[in-house]
Amino acid sequence: MRVATALRALLELPGCTSALGYPEPGKLVVSSLPAGSYLLFVDTYENRFSSVGPFTLVSTLGAVDPAPTNDTCAAAQAITLVNGRATVEGTTLGAANDYVGTTCATTGTGAGSSDIVYSFTTPATGGVDGGLFARLSVQTLNQAEYQPAVYVRSACADDAGVQVGCSAMSTAQRHYASTFVQGLAPNTQYFAWVDSNTTTSRAGPFKMSVELTPGQPNDT
Repeated sequence: MRVATALRALLELPGCTSALGYPEPGKLVVSSLPAGSYLLFVDTYENRFSSVGPFTLVSTLGAVDPAPTNDTCAAAQAITLVNGRATVEGTTLGAANDYVGTTCATTGTGAGSSDIVYSFTTPATGGVDGGLFARLSVQTLNQAEYQPAVYVRSACADDAGVQVGCSAMSTAQRHYASTFVQGLAPNTQYFAWVDSNTTTSRAGPFKMSVELTPGQPNDT
């Protein structure tokens, strides 16, 4: 059973998400909730899988997250890779729209779209031809607040640099955005922007995974 969860208050929908990646559990984060009573629904994701099955539900309340500190290139948050992999959670809520360059997420670079920056360094050794393969995926933790885009660039000077990968959500799949990049140089720093590609639901919580593997021999 793939699980979808939604939080409702009368006619409003402050939160909604779907569990897409197996075996990762579904997670819904609502950035801020006014005091009151809410209904939490557990449902099946788009009826694509078994419509019934067991699940475990854990719910917590906490303080509102502060605005992200990695709002600009100068404050890019470094990602530590372990065996070529890393997962980070964060929010774009409260960040400014610093990056307005041309990307595949042209709508998201407009006014009102928050973006934040991460950095990662590739391993010292690449594949057969010396290069590395990367996959970066951003999944929203609340589709009602945020619909993601992600892009990778080779420099972070004034939010610029050569773009090597870019992915924006489509109208069919608004939950996540994944970009696949070949030929990354070993022992080199790259920068990843988490942005949006929509005129609504432009800032909120997300989870990003980064995976690096030796490149394919025919990637150049």
